Amino acid sequence: MIHHLIAASSFGILPVIYKGLLMKEMDSITILVIVKLLIAFFAISLIFYDNNYEIIKNDLNILVKSSYDKCFHVTALFITAALVYLYGQYSYIIVFKNTETNISTIIIACYPVITILLSYYYFNETINIYQFIGILLIFTGLALITTKLK
Repeated sequence: MIHHLIAASSFGILPVIYKGLLMKEMDSITILVIVKLLIAFFAISLIFYDNNYEIIKNDLNILVKSSYDKCFHVTALFITAALVYLYGQYSYIIVFKNTETNISTIIIACYPVITILLSYYYFNETINIYQFIGILLIFTGLALITTKLK
């Protein structure tokens, strides 16, 4: 549960930081590149923490020794994840240039709808009545917000 709260806190803090950087006349691409370089530095330093090096080494050895199909599929997923993340983060920063932070974050917070639908399609997960009602409420909220924006 603590990791949920940390993740939620970071998603709440980042828009304020990004908007603050944009207000200091930093360009979106500059913000993206510097933040991601810092993340890369911290991620690489995690290799040397505890037994992470061994875990990563074992995972990569298993991947290399696996079938061509599995290796290709996993590599494609990693590349896709990186591209989606990079483009998503760039767009995430850009939206704060022209939109109020509170409106942008509410619209962006609709990502669970996409997750639910993709999970249903790719993993055959069920959509229960509570999720369906949640999706309807999210779309209702979006309709109310966008009506106010016009």
